[in-house]
Amino acid sequence: MFSIAPATLGQYLTTIPLMTVLAILFYVAIVMLVFKPFRSALTKNIHLPRPASGVYISNLEIVRAFAIIHVVSVHCWQWIQPYNDSILNIIPLLATTIQSVPIFCALSGFLITMSLKMNVRDLPSLRQYFIRRFLRIYPLYLVVVLVAFLLGQTQSNPTTAHGLITEVMMFRIWGLPAYFSVPTSWSLYPEVTFYVFMPALILFSGRRFNWTLVLIMLASIFVGAGTPREFQLIPFFTAGAIAYELYIFMHGKQQSDKPWPQWIIATMLLVALYILILDVKQLYFLSYPQHLFETLTGYTFPLPRRRSPELCLSIILLFPSMSLIRMKWISCYPIRFISTISYSIYLWHALLLIASFPIGTNESGQLSSMASMPPIDGGFSYFFIFFPAVIFISTMSYLFIEKPFLRLRARAAKRSTC
Repeated sequence: MFSIAPATLGQYLTTIPLMTVLAILFYVAIVMLVFKPFRSALTKNIHLPRPASGVYISNLEIVRAFAIIHVVSVHCWQWIQPYNDSILNIIPLLATTIQSVPIFCALSGFLITMSLKMNVRDLPSLRQYFIRRFLRIYPLYLVVVLVAFLLGQTQSNPTTAHGLITEVMMFRIWGLPAYFSVPTSWSLYPEVTFYVFMPALILFSGRRFNWTLVLIMLASIFVGAGTPREFQLIPFFTAGAIAYELYIFMHGKQQSDKPWPQWIIATMLLVALYILILDVKQLYFLSYPQHLFETLTGYTFPLPRRRSPELCLSIILLFPSMSLIRMKWISCYPIRFISTISYSIYLWHALLLIASFPIGTNESGQLSSMASMPPIDGGFSYFFIFFPAVIFISTMSYLFIEKPFLRLRARAAKRSTC
């Protein structure tokens, strides 16, 4: 058992020196916001890049921002237990079963389907699509993997060099062994796979509703149990894509169509949120027919019931209704800011935890080595040290890693249209 005791401010700060330094820099930056030139430079340089589709849906920013905040919050508590256990008294939501990573995946499915539907018509546009995706995902991923290597995260079995190569080349996508030196990278592998194969489905369906996506979603839900956890994200990517198909129908994209009335969209949004709440409470109502069948017949399905159907249904209803409902108050700058740097937050917060605490991961991306945590209650650091440190390093990452490649991506797009 761990012995957790109260601690002084000095003990907090010396226990996690890297986080402390980054947090101090964050607070210095906050003070600098008082000065208008600094504030103007921040708002000018940190904003969501122009989407390839040319359509900017501000309401979905709150979904992305909430998802990344929840992911980071859970990891900050879960990975370093019992160091931050006292935080559950303040935020009991951390112990719930909200699946924020699948929501991220669904959002990617929604936005990528939009981009493909609007932009990909021939081989040149398809090539431009792959260039944009590569410059958006890979440069930051490569930097974080190299930093993880320097931190000693790449295991030495069979060789350190082999582990580094498998990470850099994303060999996990093709089913080959990888070491998950960056624990959160596990969800990037099915995302990249989705980027590769989705254009074929879009080009095949054209402007018609893509019923193939529905079949893929249902099939992946059914066979998902017992498969690698990367495979279990496929239903959510396809649910996001289906949500965009529904968005087109609701928006009235054809000249003869009219957008759905706001009261119908609001009702749909409430239903989606209600289903999401049921999913959080583990009230899987779509499992009742299967349960009833098993009770009446005595036959038990070989695969256990999954929570995916409820969450997928909620996503399919939530994203189009969120996109079309009039909620301009949602698009405030703090939400846009968190949404803009969310990719950096997603990758860097894991390494910050690994660099600050005695934890590591195995080839499955699970925590594999954990020495005793510092014998103090770290609840204080949760709000005032860890989150500021993550936001500061992610902001620097966006400005000096992501943004240069986003500019390169924009220039490549201009050359392709000339």
